[in-house]
Amino acid sequence: MRPRDRQRDHGDQRRDGQDSQQGTAGVLPGGLDRRHGHRGPDTRINLDRADLSGLPPTLVSWGTYEVLAGEDEEFAARVKDAGIDTATVVVPGGQHSYVYGAGRVPEVDAAIAQIGAWVREKTKI
Repeated sequence: MRPRDRQRDHGDQRRDGQDSQQGTAGVLPGGLDRRHGHRGPDTRINLDRADLSGLPPTLVSWGTYEVLAGEDEEFAARVKDAGIDTATVVVPGGQHSYVYGAGRVPEVDAAIAQIGAWVREKTKI
C-alpha cells in the first residue's frame, strides 16, 4: 500500500490530520477545500479516485524540487498501472513551473526537448 493510500483509508481525515468536517468555511461546493485541495469523490476534480483506464497516452513531468513531486510520481504510477502508455520526464532541480527556465537552464531545455519529441511521436506531427 502506498503512503497516500494509507492516508485516504482514514475516511474524512485530511492530510494534516484534522477531521474534514471541522472548519467548513474554507470548503467550496462539491467538497473543494481552498486550503488543502479536493478530498471529495468527484473524479472530475479528484483524480486520486478516478478510473484512469480510459486516458490517452499520458506524459507526466515534474521537477525534483516540486512540492507535489511525490503526488506527480504516484499519479504517473497509477496511470501506468491502469495500462496506459505512460512517459515521465523528471527534471533534476526543477521547481513548480520549471518551464520558465527555458533558454536559461540546460535541464529545462532538455526536458522541453524530450516532451516535444514525445508529443511529435504520439501525434505524428
